[in-house]
Amino acid sequence: MTHSPRHNSPVYRLMHSRSFDLTVTHFAPLLCLGLGFMSLAQAWWDLEAMYHTSQLQVYLILVVCGIVLGGAAYLIQRRLSPRDRHGALILAVVGFVCGVLPVLMILSATVLMAVTLFTVLAVVLRVASFLRTVASLLAPNRNPTWPQVGSLLYTYLSLLTAFTLINVALDLFPELFTGAQPAFNFGGQGSMLVNSFYFSVVVMTTLGFGDITPHTSLAKVSVALQCLTSYVMFALLVGVATRGVLGKDDK
Repeated sequence: MTHSPRHNSPVYRLMHSRSFDLTVTHFAPLLCLGLGFMSLAQAWWDLEAMYHTSQLQVYLILVVCGIVLGGAAYLIQRRLSPRDRHGALILAVVGFVCGVLPVLMILSATVLMAVTLFTVLAVVLRVASFLRTVASLLAPNRNPTWPQVGSLLYTYLSLLTAFTLINVALDLFPELFTGAQPAFNFGGQGSMLVNSFYFSVVVMTTLGFGDITPHTSLAKVSVALQCLTSYVMFALLVGVATRGVLGKDDK
């Protein structure tokens, strides 16, 4: 049997490799945890101000965040799949990168925009994969399994991360290129990225404190999509919780 030239291309092999699949699946959730670590670091230190006075300390914080998240990803994967050392090493690298990137995104708008584009692509692929399992998740007289619950939570964290970066990008673009009014004014008090992460958590948990609000039409559309998405995800989570979850030993 012969393969078409398209199947032999490096791009095709890369996109159908296990390394690419693991990266797309775990990048956004791990980046979400990285944003959480960065928020804690930013609560203790003003990383932007520190960078101008002591770059070495910022790089040290950056490396520590990467090592902690990469090590945690490696250990969890080894715990779940003891024989899958290759997959654990891939997740260790992805975890390290996701621990480092949030700090770099605070320091560089270029890094922020590049990470936003890659994250949105990864989340689109992640959601497309999740949608193929929704039918079985909602099938009558069937209890969801733990892998399906994990997929649901991963999709939720992926969407949270994507909307965090999309909203901060919407806020940053006018300031960088047009001088127009910021979409949210995340940078009015504290770190723009931390405020965007906080805002996305508040919106996607349906709390809605109202201390940060969208100011432009595009920002309002983004928040509307975020609200609708969060309600759908919560409905699925409630459905799973009320029906119970099948373990490995359940028939």
